[in-house]
Amino acid sequence: MAEALVRACVDRARSEGRGRILLSTQTQMHAAQRLYGRLGFVRRPDLDWVPEPGVDLLGYEPGALTPRAAQAVWRNVRR
Repeated sequence: MAEALVRACVDRARSEGRGRILLSTQTQMHAAQRLYGRLGFVRRPDLDWVPEPGVDLLGYEPGALTPRAAQAVWRNVRR
């Protein structure tokens, strides 16, 4: 179910012409962190944030910076 949700979000972002997608997850959500990694997203500590005290969020984005590699991430997520 979680993988289907991530794929749907990526599909929607692409269909709306978004050039970038960022994900956040709580530090204790290890299954989400593994899923994001498996789908080609990488940790970006500079995107970490705290929306309220006690809620620490980790930032992720597609791991590739080149257009060709970014397309590979999109294809991997769309499978």
